[in-house]
Amino acid sequence: MILRVPALTTRLAGGIALTLVVIAVFLMAGSQTLGLIEYRHALVERRAAQESAMQEGGEVRTQLQAIVGETSQLAASGDTAAKNVIETLRRQGVVISPHKQ
Repeated sequence: MILRVPALTTRLAGGIALTLVVIAVFLMAGSQTLGLIEYRHALVERRAAQESAMQEGGEVRTQLQAIVGETSQLAASGDTAAKNVIETLRRQGVVISPHKQ
């Protein structure tokens, strides 16, 4: 004769279900973590690939500011061609700071 203990069977089934839920949550969290790590790695690679272009852009910006500054000084001293260049740049939306003396 087999004795069945309903309370123990129910408790065991509940424990198994809870264990499966906990394992599923940990697997899901692990999967999400791996995905985020891969995503971060891809972002780091893309940023590194853009670094040289950003440096070149900064150099071009510095050169342009120097040219515009000198042109602005010429315009302030009365050079008509420089005034036309400065006015054209302003119409195109280039912000020109006052020249430094």
